Amino acid sequence: MNDVDICLRSQDDGKNVVYTPYVELYHHVSSSRGSLDPLVDRNRFLRRWDIFGTFRDPYFPESLLLLGETVYYRHR
Repeated sequence: MNDVDICLRSQDDGKNVVYTPYVELYHHVSSSRGSLDPLVDRNRFLRRWDIFGTFRDPYFPESLLLLGETVYYRHR
């Protein structure tokens, strides 16, 4: 979840996250930080960003509702 974490931290710092399909990046898992317990790492991420609480993605359309892995359309 480090890729998502760095994007969220960048947004917190007032920076934009830009996607381009023309760049190829390589991510060598745990190459710089060693091995961590995936469950501990995931729980740390969830606590930091309060994913199931107050966190709101500013780019997620208001007309949609995400519950688990299911997306619902909100009728207005």
